[in-house]
Amino acid sequence: MQSAHVKISNNETDIQKVYDALDKYIADTGIAGKSKMRLRLLTEEAIRFAKLFTEEKGAEVWFSGDNKVTNIFLEADKKLDDLEKKKLISLASNGENSEESSFFSMLAKTFIMMPEEEDEWTLGKYKEEMIQRRLDDRYAERAWEDLERSLLANLSDDIKVGIKRDKITMVITKILMESAQNTGSRVPLKTTGPIVLNNNKEMFERALERADEHIQELELAGRDQRHLRLLFEEAIGMMGAIAGDFETSVWFEKYNDEYCLKLRASTFMDAEKKKQLLAVSTDGQNSLAKGTMGKIRDVIENGLLHYDMVSHLQQQYGTGNVQFGTIGMFGGTESLAETGVMWSLHEYELGIENDKDGQYKEAWDELEKSIVASIAKDVLVGVKSDSFEMTFIADRTKE
Repeated sequence: MQSAHVKISNNETDIQKVYDALDKYIADTGIAGKSKMRLRLLTEEAIRFAKLFTEEKGAEVWFSGDNKVTNIFLEADKKLDDLEKKKLISLASNGENSEESSFFSMLAKTFIMMPEEEDEWTLGKYKEEMIQRRLDDRYAERAWEDLERSLLANLSDDIKVGIKRDKITMVITKILMESAQNTGSRVPLKTTGPIVLNNNKEMFERALERADEHIQELELAGRDQRHLRLLFEEAIGMMGAIAGDFETSVWFEKYNDEYCLKLRASTFMDAEKKKQLLAVSTDGQNSLAKGTMGKIRDVIENGLLHYDMVSHLQQQYGTGNVQFGTIGMFGGTESLAETGVMWSLHEYELGIENDKDGQYKEAWDELEKSIVASIAKDVLVGVKSDSFEMTFIADRTKE
């Protein structure tokens, strides 16, 4: 669902209207407990950032999503003159919270100076770049430290900034599902460097050796190390089967009670390449998408093209065609153009469990045999434009 749009200027009455809209949105979507608290904290940070614009042009704020994922939208006029831009950056750089000011400054520059030819800036891509650069760039290390201290960056699962006509829009995404509560709200105890891949077979072989080195850096229990390596093997195996050319970064994170594998990829699969992939099957359907990772791969491939493709996914089982393309998707469709396709293995499991002895029997059997499903408590997939992200989340062994 979507909340009312609130136009704000630099006065407390307008700010209160945002909180009123948030309270109604929370009540209508049934968001409760820690999710409610975290969403309110994130909204406070978003409003702090929005206040930077209200002195000059004002801004518009609204909420969209459900009790599994919520997007906070901030839209402002991009047409600022040079003096207004300098003032905005100055305000962002000298905020009340010194730990936030550096990140706010960077975000403000992105928000108002984004070149027209760039489609989108994302926090996920920025984090990936910092992970790659921080090993040998002291300035990147400082930017990484700013990220780790930023409440806005830590509470957000992603931030996207894009240009739409004469407006520039920021979308702050918060995944509220239980499986993402820690990985989406806390600073990792340890983050490894990235393993960079493309669809070169030799790189895949070397990647396994590098994965072992990085996994050891996390100092996990032996069982968890073995499981994390298995997840890595499954992830890069799926990448090798994805249609089109791609560039991928994979890294690992350790938390108090969990560990995760994160993957971010940019791909160059066009509609023609997808047609070639579909042509492999005589009935025009992608019947190769068997198994849990096959389902994830198909969500990614279809999401990279267009949402309409996802809704037409069909799989051939013994008793006939079964529609399950949208099972596991979450977040609603109101803001799909801005946020892309989001999918969860846990939501997919819940979606087929009610009829696991009927039309979803083969899908359920595949889940029970799946290495990934037996290790990871959830796999989150986000697909937008020509890129996608995956997060495999697993519980640590109690020591």
